[in-house]
Amino acid sequence: MYMGRPVIAVNNGGPQETVIHEVTGFLCPAINTHFGVAMAQLVKDGALAVQLGRAGKERFLKHFSFEAFTKNWVRAVESLQKKTN
Repeated sequence: MYMGRPVIAVNNGGPQETVIHEVTGFLCPAINTHFGVAMAQLVKDGALAVQLGRAGKERFLKHFSFEAFTKNWVRAVESLQKKTN
């Protein structure tokens, strides 16, 4: 997502948190043919690949970048400070 490319991942665990199916990429069952269909769709529809890639980059910057991590960390520390005061 950081590179502005659509993601194709297994619909299980961590990818379910990061990838939004048909928005930033595709979440597929762990079956080869499903990955192949997703890849073929991106190759055949370049505009879709660009659209998903852009959405993925935006999602990365908003939720997973160092800046986003820093903001969340500061918010968590400030919340803990308020609870202890």
